[in-house]
Amino acid sequence: MVNKSLVNVEQTPSTNICSIFFMKCCIFTFTVLIISGLGSACTFPRHLRTDAMWMAKYNDESTLNIYFKENLLIATRCDRDGNECIGYSRQCLVKLEDDKFQVQHTSKNEHNPTQYLCMQIKQRGKNIIQIRESTGLVYRTPNACTEQHLVLDNWPLLLTKKFDDQRVQCPFSGGYNVVFHTSDRNPKCASKLVPARLESECEQGDGITINFHDRECLEKDLEMDLVQNMVCETSWVHGNYTFIMLRSQTNEYKYWCMRIKGTDMSQQIHEGYLFIDLVCDPGDGNGNIRETSSYLYLEMERRIISSTCQDAYAKICSDRRVCESDTEDGIYKMHCRRSCNFCSGEEESCTFPGILRGDFLENTRKQTNLVTVDYYSMSISNTGLFRCHEPEGHDFENNTVLFQTFDNGCYPRFACFEVKKPASSILEYRLGNRVGWPIKHWDRLKDDVCADEMFEPNAKDREIYGKNIVEKPSKIVVDKTHHFPVNCELSSWNGLVDSRLYMQEEGVCDYCFIHDSSSRHTRDRLLTQPLNCTSGERQERRHYHCLGVFPQDVNTHAIVTRTLHLHQEYLCWVFVYENDNEERAGVVYVLEATHCNKVAINAVKEGILSPKRTFYIPKSNPRSCPYLPFDTTPQTHHPEWPPSDEMRPTHYPTPDNSHIQEGGENPFEPIGTTYYEPVFTQKPSFPYFTTGQPLYEMSGMNSSANFNVQISLLTLPALLLVFLSSLIFT
Repeated sequence: MVNKSLVNVEQTPSTNICSIFFMKCCIFTFTVLIISGLGSACTFPRHLRTDAMWMAKYNDESTLNIYFKENLLIATRCDRDGNECIGYSRQCLVKLEDDKFQVQHTSKNEHNPTQYLCMQIKQRGKNIIQIRESTGLVYRTPNACTEQHLVLDNWPLLLTKKFDDQRVQCPFSGGYNVVFHTSDRNPKCASKLVPARLESECEQGDGITINFHDRECLEKDLEMDLVQNMVCETSWVHGNYTFIMLRSQTNEYKYWCMRIKGTDMSQQIHEGYLFIDLVCDPGDGNGNIRETSSYLYLEMERRIISSTCQDAYAKICSDRRVCESDTEDGIYKMHCRRSCNFCSGEEESCTFPGILRGDFLENTRKQTNLVTVDYYSMSISNTGLFRCHEPEGHDFENNTVLFQTFDNGCYPRFACFEVKKPASSILEYRLGNRVGWPIKHWDRLKDDVCADEMFEPNAKDREIYGKNIVEKPSKIVVDKTHHFPVNCELSSWNGLVDSRLYMQEEGVCDYCFIHDSSSRHTRDRLLTQPLNCTSGERQERRHYHCLGVFPQDVNTHAIVTRTLHLHQEYLCWVFVYENDNEERAGVVYVLEATHCNKVAINAVKEGILSPKRTFYIPKSNPRSCPYLPFDTTPQTHHPEWPPSDEMRPTHYPTPDNSHIQEGGENPFEPIGTTYYEPVFTQKPSFPYFTTGQPLYEMSGMNSSANFNVQISLLTLPALLLVFLSSLIFT
């Protein structure tokens, strides 16, 4: 017989109170789930809901304009004159995965019944979308969103506002000779011996350029220039084709869609399509285009050119009659230099002087480029290989002509090279805009390549530094291996008082910045100590060695530094003294080292180029800086103070190399590098700030004790839950 005391639960006041408490907890949890998204209203993605319209233009010259609101799509399709328009709206009912939406379609024509359908929004780029949708029905069905019922609209929708904000690296690189064919495969410009030329991403960021060479080869409705420079807005893969949305580099609202056969863009390309209408048609199962007949077929051929004495076009130049029947402007001799014996007077390749040779790093926010200078060439990552095109013995103090070659089919180019060595570890250089090969007037090559206008900013420069710059900036690169500290020369800058500077990084920390120029042992060093941190992130004291100094004006001083104990971190510190500012005494910007030039610094001051970090110097210091020794090792304990004032070498701590394979080198310091530091003869009377060790180390608590405390804190909620459960069921 079962004990009744085990079955009947006596109702006590405490049980009722706990039951009510448990019920309230359930209600609260359910409410939180509701607020966090369960049962939330169906809305279209945020990036679609702008105050600008999305527009598609069809081959009948009609246009479709769409606005996205919270849960509503409002559309109008008008004829070419805008006289006849059809309007409709779609209300979002259910949002599914992969940006699929069940919608209610309502026409502005009262005689058309309400329909239900599924639509999927394919985001091709920041400002470009395509829509897949099912057939409209008078009833709702969950099967409408299955793949077999969704049909792609090949006419993309483009955002009309800030259309020039988006650009990506084009999916393929290389140069091709191109023969254009009409949609019925008849070649254009068949009577012209020099074919059109297409080059893509010869240097990273170039975009795509098409040179038609002759206006008779231009397609009128294509609305392109004789030499059309374009950027890639976006690209995507559909089936066996890669689609590229192209936009004019002049920031005009001009778009073209290109279709390339294949999906592996690292391979050589043989054919493509350039649509005259703004459509991206994958075609039927065999690739046959169905939506329009307004397109050009591209027959593409790659040819590698590595010397100034080569023929640009093998088929043309193999017939020597072109040299005899050349035009007045010598166009055939220019393209057939070898076959027409036009290679006399070639300059010998000079060598780069020893002071310029080495491996240098160019750090940007997106990537790190390696600049390697050896005896006969200079190579730059993502840019190409340059050879000196000057007589042997050229001094490099004056402008130097470089010959740039590629291994991907892009034709060679000539560039003017300006270079100087402001410090032992720093190389400062500038490359002018390129002059493409082949060259027509070899007798004035240097005058043309090194003309002043060749150093005017191009589209890439203006995109980075602003539209109002008047000259190309120089680039600062740092020797990868050899680091020789120099005097920071900060003593003449007005903002530094008594070798100290109190500065604040908003939302992170206050910092004490120290530079002691009075001693030859410390004048090449900088130190930052974090104080009063509020970000919650661990901030450490940092030591820097000055590698190069770039004074700008009376109130602005720039320094390139190397961060000690951080692998290959090179920074540009820009100190700006603002004696006319009411709120602060100045500002300190930290940039990538390559941006330590006048153009970039002005762009930062104007708010065009964003710095890595920004420190503000208050008018009055909220507190004084503590004593901080100029040692070069991260300290986690008080150092021993030797009894003499002698110099001693800094012994760097051995890092934890457990993650490095056996035999690997220390990534923090170059081999054979020794720095010296001053030794203090007297221990300070108060402790200085260490590099931010954990709290349990500072308080004497060991790490295992700290781990036990964390475990105890984690078990408190579980114990509380067990206690509440026991009150309810007892």
